[in-house]
Amino acid sequence: MLRRTAGSCAPWWRLCRSKRGVLLVDYVMSVAVGAILAALVCAGLGRTAISWQRLLGQLELAQAGSYMQGVLEKQLAYNATAIRIRSDGNLELDTVEGNKKLLIYYRNGGLYLQTTTGNGTGTNPLFITGVEVKDWEVEKVSAQRLRIKFTLQREQRERSFVQLLTCCNGEISHETL
Repeated sequence: MLRRTAGSCAPWWRLCRSKRGVLLVDYVMSVAVGAILAALVCAGLGRTAISWQRLLGQLELAQAGSYMQGVLEKQLAYNATAIRIRSDGNLELDTVEGNKKLLIYYRNGGLYLQTTTGNGTGTNPLFITGVEVKDWEVEKVSAQRLRIKFTLQREQRERSFVQLLTCCNGEISHETL
């Protein structure tokens, strides 16, 4: 008859550990656990990278819109003595500098500022490269207030902006035909 000893009831892995060396099973288990952890870390980093790219895209649109709104505010609210809204939605401005006329116009997915002085004419973009301007709208709210609305698009992301401006130095009128 076999007698049971206290050590014979111990689980098999304890018996194996009591021996010197590493078993192949121990090695395979540690590699499997390491592979599972690496897969979880990679999946988490992948999602983080996608979220980061999305956040950067939204930030770029916000910065582009803020830049455009700042330029529009400077030109329309402070530098303009008269603003004429043309039938095509473009804006003609007379400025506090008497010999300087401005035209803000929308064309081919971009917003442009054309400056005309006694020395000639020049045009500058008011948008950031790679960002398309869509849905440009200008509306007269009162004799001195103007509402500007536009949407910016970059790749698959869009963001809309609405700005209410007060012309501090003049009045707003519609173009007469």
